Amino acid sequence: MLLGLSILYFAVSLILPSLAVKVFTSPDDLKGLIYDFVVVGGGTAGLVVATRLTEDPKVRVLVVEAGGSNEGVLDSIVPYFAIELLGTSSDWNFTTVPQAGLFNRTLPIARGHVLGGSSSISETIPGDPMICTITGRT
Repeated sequence: MLLGLSILYFAVSLILPSLAVKVFTSPDDLKGLIYDFVVVGGGTAGLVVATRLTEDPKVRVLVVEAGGSNEGVLDSIVPYFAIELLGTSSDWNFTTVPQAGLFNRTLPIARGHVLGGSSSISETIPGDPMICTITGRT
């Protein structure tokens, strides 16, 4: 049994807002349903694959995500707020091994346990175009 999994069913293209997307939170809701493809992982790459597959309206795709939904989670939407998601249910709570150069401290590694994956909890912040031009970094 798939305990603790949020199961997301994308029956249509995610980029066509007029078409419905069904969200299931219990494996029991999937009984008797048939899919052409199952995408494991609702991170950025998994959702891109599901979107591309559903460009054909006859294709039914199931996306399985271990984490919950990021809908309405302000910290995953607003730039600079993502730091608040570290150590929450939206984070896998991974850490490094003890680092000798840091007096054997361990450091958190942000990995998304939420729809959208690590992109939902990344601390990617839009860069200042002037700084990017001067340093050559993006």
